[in-house]
This record gives sequence, structure tokens and C-alpha cells, in this order.
Amino acid sequence: MPSGWNTDWLGSCKATVHWGYNRSVAGGKLEFEFYEDYNAYVIKQVISCDNGSVTIPSTYNGKPVVAIAGEAFENCMALKSITVPNNIASIGFNAFCNCELLTNVVLSDSLTHIDGFKNCKSLKEITLPEGVKSIADSAFLGCSALKNINIPNNVECIEWNAFEDCRSLTKITLPASIKIMGGNVFQGCKKLKNIYCEAPAMPAGWDADWLGDC
Repeated sequence: MPSGWNTDWLGSCKATVHWGYNRSVAGGKLEFEFYEDYNAYVIKQVISCDNGSVTIPSTYNGKPVVAIAGEAFENCMALKSITVPNNIASIGFNAFCNCELLTNVVLSDSLTHIDGFKNCKSLKEITLPEGVKSIADSAFLGCSALKNINIPNNVECIEWNAFEDCRSLTKITLPASIKIMGGNVFQGCKKLKNIYCEAPAMPAGWDADWLGDC
């Protein structure tokens, strides 16, 4: 506490004070939010992305960093590369939405649900971790340069419009593990010519319009 601060500056507030707070990380500046229930930090938002590349730290102030909040990097036009360490278990809705120059993504092996890459127009390929079980509604909508993506064998659910307007996608393999498929998943995928479904027939949980206009 600086010498000029009154000893009772908090009043009756019971908030935890984190002295030495520093927003700077490799490649940019991030704002962190502490969650007492989990004794861990969440990436709340990006403040600046100086060189286009950001590596999310595994710890901050001696505590683990476990999640990226929804819209944390939304509209970060300078972002070209993001590395998400294995302790990150959650990426929020639209976390990287409209990051139009993003081309390189390294994801945490701890992720079980994929979300947040809507309108990443320069993203050509991405490798999903083997532990992923679900792909969110509109997760990759508008990723018009996306050519290569793997669907891991543990995926059970692909939600509505997940790959809508992925106009460079030419083929994709869907594992037999998928029990639920939303509607219009491949709407607007104009170059998609081959879909390899490991299931012998369309599962009962797939929406009748899962292909959209593909």
C-alpha cells in the first residue's frame, strides 16, 4: 500500500486486494479477473496486442489462469497468433470474434467445448484437441478461409450453424461419436464436396437440415 493511502481506504469493503497487479504479458496486455470460488484468474479482455502474437500465461500472481471470457479478444484486428496453454479449460462465446487477421491458433488440451472463432476470416486451419466433446452454435461461422479442421472422435454434439459460410472447406470427416447435429451446420459452404460420415446412417439426433444449402 502506498504511503499516501489512508489505512481505512477500503471502508467496510471485504474485497481481496492484489498488490503488484501487472497487466503485461508476452505480446500484449491483458486484463485479468480473479474468481475467489476457484482461486484462479480468467482473461477478461485484451487491452493491446502490440506485435500480433499473444501467449496466454499459465499463471498470474501465483494463481492459475483457467479461462478466457466471452468477447475477450473480440474485434482485436492486430491479433495474428494465439497460444492457449493446457490449464485453460474454457473459451467463452465470441472470445475471438472478428479477429480477421488471426491465422495461427494453438489450443489447450483441456478444452471439452469449442466456441468463439466467428468471422476469423484469415484462419485457414485449426487442430481441435482430442478431448473436445461439443462445438458451439456459430463457433466457426464466417471463417471463409478455413480449409482444414479435424473433428475429434470424442465429439458428441455440433450445434447450429457451427461452420456456416466456411467457403473454403472442401471436405470434412464426421466421427460416429456425433449424436446431435444442429441445423444449417454447413450452410453456405459452397466448396464442400465430400463429407465422410463414419456413422452407417444418419443418427436420430441429427437435424433434418444439418447440411443447410450445402
